[in-house]
Amino acid sequence: MKRIMLDRQRADLLRRILEEIPPDLMLTNIEFEGPEIVIYVRNRKAIAKYLDLVKNIAKKVRKRVVLRADPDVRLPPEEAKKKILEIVPKDAGVDPNGIVFDHTLGEVWIKAEKPGLIVGRGSYIRHYILAETGWRPEPQRASPLESKVLKVVMTNLLNQSDYRLKFLRMIGERIHRDVIFKNNYVRVTALGGFMEVGRSAILVETRESRVLVDFGINVGAGSDYNRAYPFIDIDQLRLSELDAVIISHAHLDHIGLVPLLYKYGYRGPVYVTKPTRELMVIMIKDLIEVTQREGKYLPYTEKDLMTTILHTIPLEYNEVTDVAPDIKVTMYNAGHILGSAIVHLHIGMGLHNIVYTGDFKYAPTRLLDRANDKFPR
Repeated sequence: MKRIMLDRQRADLLRRILEEIPPDLMLTNIEFEGPEIVIYVRNRKAIAKYLDLVKNIAKKVRKRVVLRADPDVRLPPEEAKKKILEIVPKDAGVDPNGIVFDHTLGEVWIKAEKPGLIVGRGSYIRHYILAETGWRPEPQRASPLESKVLKVVMTNLLNQSDYRLKFLRMIGERIHRDVIFKNNYVRVTALGGFMEVGRSAILVETRESRVLVDFGINVGAGSDYNRAYPFIDIDQLRLSELDAVIISHAHLDHIGLVPLLYKYGYRGPVYVTKPTRELMVIMIKDLIEVTQREGKYLPYTEKDLMTTILHTIPLEYNEVTDVAPDIKVTMYNAGHILGSAIVHLHIGMGLHNIVYTGDFKYAPTRLLDRANDKFPR
């Protein structure tokens, strides 16, 4: 009886989704994978007929929804690669050597000079690739120079894709669990970065959830560890009860201590923008190398950094995402550096809204748009 009660929210979501799925798609499974609800279907050819299906379901259940073909109906990679090159417009500038298949998640990463052309108007080309090959395309912008950092990140994610799927499904169940404590209690605790520069970190708590926003270091504090690191020895910061870590941008005063969480057993998600994920690797690898070269102490290693990257979940700007049963997050452009975000937390049913600016810039530059200043409830 207890398990039935705890699964009530997921059961209700499944019921409402099933009402919308056309029979000819031949549904095989519905999984909760991280913040997304993934619908697996057997008739991949029929996907092209239902371009608005995912959008309509997402609007109905107010969740992020993804449509994937069942693994049994996906084309072999070489055949799928040939089909993709036929479908995608030549102007997209697809690199044939930049088409990589993730067999566990059923995704194909496609490097292109103009990745927007792989999506197409109304996502038509993206849907068509999925219908024709069974692989869900994930466009990546090709760089004139090969990025060693990006290659390390992608290789790590690809080699650990089986673990990633298990991780996402574990997080999916945790996010979509029933809300037990329904009240208006919210507490924000400053762990660092308030009335000072460096070691930014705040803990946001409800009766149901705990979310950590940023976890940086004060580089200028040197070996004075009382000033270098956030306050991490408080009772509320229990890693086993932490639902999510959210990162605003990739400067060390906001990310510098995140790998320490994984060194001491945290295995939950870190939500970032895609550019922030890659910049995190560059910044923290450099910090590790400089610290070692200067004979200084850093409480984690590169192994902990790679574990961190394995647990990242990248988000797009303006995309509302569930990170806990009673907390949603939306990332908005902060105009500070590439990938920087203002973090908007929606708590409960809109009863509380917290905007964490991090660092932001309102004046537009040649590289970045000005920071967003509208945060709808």
